Amino acid sequence: MEHHKKRKRSDTSQHQEATEFTLPALVGEAMRQAERDRSEQRFERLADTVAVESVLRATRDFQKENGLRVTFVTDPEDIPADLKGKRFKYTQAWGGALARCRIRLIDGESVEVVLVRRDGTMIGYGVASRTSESTEIEIIDVDYSSRRRPGLAKDFKIGDKGFQVGVGHVVAAALIERCACPIRVDATTGASRYVFKSLGFSPKGHCNNPCILEMRA
Repeated sequence: MEHHKKRKRSDTSQHQEATEFTLPALVGEAMRQAERDRSEQRFERLADTVAVESVLRATRDFQKENGLRVTFVTDPEDIPADLKGKRFKYTQAWGGALARCRIRLIDGESVEVVLVRRDGTMIGYGVASRTSESTEIEIIDVDYSSRRRPGLAKDFKIGDKGFQVGVGHVVAAALIERCACPIRVDATTGASRYVFKSLGFSPKGHCNNPCILEMRA
């Protein structure tokens, strides 16, 4: 019986230690997500042509300051198979979005693939599909260690409000410049909606889904 009590206390102690270890991480992530959501909301309150131009200027400066090289894939074989240790959400070493894009390009689909490299290593990419009438941005994917949260970002101000741009802005801006309007995107997170709204997208008219954004000429 005594052994059972000791074991129970030990199990409880381990559970408390695990809770103490994971709770700060959970709270920290919730706070970071709230800040990303606030970036979207704060930009909405001041969104105008001047604000978008400020973001584009900050994006160009960020790209130059960090030596980021932007290229569009014209040959399916130019899509990198070796990720060089980088970790992405939609592409893995064994397959994923970029591997599918290689097949789509070989099959003749009208797909735009942009790669962003730093020191020769891909740290971000984007995928858009085009028709004769419109463009849909399908994926913006940035290596986890190269995102704004770990610190690869540029801080700037619009008036007295502080904002950031990062690799996602570079990818999205390149696709926007490359593709014809109207351009549509299904931005499912506050962070992604902030990126696109800060580059000139707005909610699609007559659509109740706040994630569907578009840019018109």
